[in-house]
Amino acid sequence: MAASSVDSLYFDNAADSEEAARLFDETKGGVKGLVDSGITTVPKLFRLSPQTASQYGTTRSKSPCPFAVPVIDMKDLESRRAVVVEEIRRAAAELGMFQLVNHGVEVSVMEDMMAEARQFHEQPTELKQGYYSRDVTQKARFISGYGALRRSSFNWVDTLLMTPAPSDAQDHLPIICRDSATIFIGRIRELGETLSQLLSLALGLTPSTNEFISTNLTTANLNYYPPCPEPEVAIAANPHFDTSTFTILLQDQVGGLQVFHEGAADWVDVPSLHGALVVNIGNMLQVIFNCSQLLSNNKMKSAEHKVFANAIVPRQSVACFFMPPIDFSTMSTKMYGPIKELVSEKYPAVYREASLAALWGSLYPDLEGSLRNPVLARLRIAYDKEVV
Repeated sequence: MAASSVDSLYFDNAADSEEAARLFDETKGGVKGLVDSGITTVPKLFRLSPQTASQYGTTRSKSPCPFAVPVIDMKDLESRRAVVVEEIRRAAAELGMFQLVNHGVEVSVMEDMMAEARQFHEQPTELKQGYYSRDVTQKARFISGYGALRRSSFNWVDTLLMTPAPSDAQDHLPIICRDSATIFIGRIRELGETLSQLLSLALGLTPSTNEFISTNLTTANLNYYPPCPEPEVAIAANPHFDTSTFTILLQDQVGGLQVFHEGAADWVDVPSLHGALVVNIGNMLQVIFNCSQLLSNNKMKSAEHKVFANAIVPRQSVACFFMPPIDFSTMSTKMYGPIKELVSEKYPAVYREASLAALWGSLYPDLEGSLRNPVLARLRIAYDKEVV
């Protein structure tokens, strides 16, 4: 292929990219709108450079990582609490991700949520475009390329972001998925409270300190990943860390989610298990609770994860983020750090305090540098940029 043809696949400058993003947003049709239009190649706005595609790993390795994501059974929790707590502690410390089965959220509730979420995304553009917005204060908004403003390429995904109301009523949500979302949010909140208690026990917290494990469900993202004509040059969700304390994820049977295993220095598939929910630790929990020697291997890891694009069928997921309530007016000023009661001369703090705005800067790894989680690395009290 001639050089000019290769060059034409990518933007010449940031201004061209910004203009393309503006024009794409004006369609309010999302990625699915592009697919429905009959495209046969990935548009520039979503196309990764060869270097970035290689760094992200847009195709599966021919030699899959032998490690597996732990599956934790919550059946008979009251009589098995100590066993479950230890399994959660080990999984959160070693990988930062695990799957839960027999967790109390009915399969029918999860299936209804997925069905109505799909109905929202697959309805005609004119029926959903009223929700299309990048206004972060809007309580229910439809966007595409989530996280794109932090990178040069959009993710191959459409998302309905929902900020759940504090009450059971969720009247601000789209009618087409309001009923299932209301029930699902209620069940996930209940599971979040239970998981909060289990994580607190895993961290050895006392009743006076376990309040720091947030049971506040701040956001629920209904993700829809349309089939991609060139999945090797696009990414459904680029490698990233969640800012949340923890995230509960419902995924369909299509697959494509992977988590990075530090010990193996490789990506591990997160298989779709019928009736299971995926839990991953976020940066907020790692900062607040990562006091040296608190855990057996010194840390509770936030999980770096990604999602492949695929050319065959749509993929769906619902990601529920638990973290302290978000006040956009204090994002840069309110500080979070290790719990004072857990810091001592014997167990000194590992991280400095940080604002939520600073933690959000750690969503995406420094793939061009040497740090996989650069913001957390720079928050370490013993940080030395010459040696990290």
